[in-house]
This record gives sequence, structure tokens and C-alpha cells, in this order.
Amino acid sequence: MIRTVLLACVGVSLLVATQAWGQDEKKVEISAAEKAALETLRKSGGTVLEIAQNDNRVEVSFHLSDAKIGDKQLEPLKGLKSVYSLNLRGAEVTDAGLANLSGLTGLKRLHLELTKVSDKGIPALLKLESVEYLNLYGTQITNAGLQQLGKMKNLKKVYIWQTKVDIAGVTAFKKAAPKIKVIPDLVVELAKKKAAEKATVGMEV
Repeated sequence: MIRTVLLACVGVSLLVATQAWGQDEKKVEISAAEKAALETLRKSGGTVLEIAQNDNRVEVSFHLSDAKIGDKQLEPLKGLKSVYSLNLRGAEVTDAGLANLSGLTGLKRLHLELTKVSDKGIPALLKLESVEYLNLYGTQITNAGLQQLGKMKNLKKVYIWQTKVDIAGVTAFKKAAPKIKVIPDLVVELAKKKAAEKATVGMEV
């Protein structure tokens, strides 16, 4: 009797685990045309990898490529629904080239650090409604551009290190879009700096 109960419990546990695994599994339908486009990206110097064994969405990266990567090399990206992450760090991508990202409905993570992107490219970014992570380190984004990014309904983190965004821009952005984390948070950093200076003065007295 006890053995029967134990076997039943094990069976239920396996069933639950299988169902949980199935829920975590992410599968997207990749057409022949999309597979051909991904292969073109590989040939142009990009790395295309599935993000997990049970998840056939892909990460496309150009930041380790020895080839010159510019707007032209991004053209095959248009409309690719399987792209989960795109890393263009250091590429010679301009505002005009961001138009090639249209139709990336599954894109969650976008690295644009050290590219030639400026506020003029913001309209193209606003069309990427699924993006949760956006890295703009070392770009020409200003306070005005940052404010527009608050319209990205799924954005959770935006990196602004070494851009033209200042503390006034961060302050205004945090008020308009409090759910989006700005890194570095210039407001918090200034408060910490003032607290440290005050503590130092107190010790000297």
C-alpha cells in the first residue's frame, strides 16, 4: 500500500515537472526565409545562437566581429520574429540603420553602446515594443531623447553612461517613467556624493 502511494506521488511529481518544463519552453516558428536571413547575418560577420536548448529564439551579436558592421549589414534583420537579443556594440550603426530593426517583435534585449545612434534614431526604437533592456552607453542620446524612451511600455532598464544625458534629464525621466531603471542613476549618485562629503566634514570637525 505504502509502495503504491509512493509510486503515485513520484508519478505526480514527474507530471508536474514535465508540465512546468513545457511552460518554460519557448518555441517560435522560423520560416525558410527567416533561416536564410539568419544565415546571411552569419556570413556578414554576426554570431547567431539559440538562447537555450529548449528555446529556439536567437541572440544575434556583432560585437566580436572583425568585419566592418554598418547599416547595410543589418538589412537582413527586418521582420525576424525569432530574434530575442541583438548586440551591436561598437558597430558603425547610424540612426538611419535602426530602421532595419523594424518588425523585431520578439526583441527583448538591445545593445547599442558605442554606436553612432542619437536622438534622431529614437522613433525607430519606440517601435520596438517588446524591448525590456536597452544599452545606450557611449552614444549621442540627450535629455530629450531619454524622455521619449519613457514611451516604451515594456522597457525596464536603460543604460546612459557617457551619453549627453545629465542629472536634470534623469530627474525628469524618473518622474515621467518611474518604473524604468536608469543606469547610472545620476540623482542617486549625487545624493550619495553629498552624503559622503557631509560625513567627511563631520569627521574633520
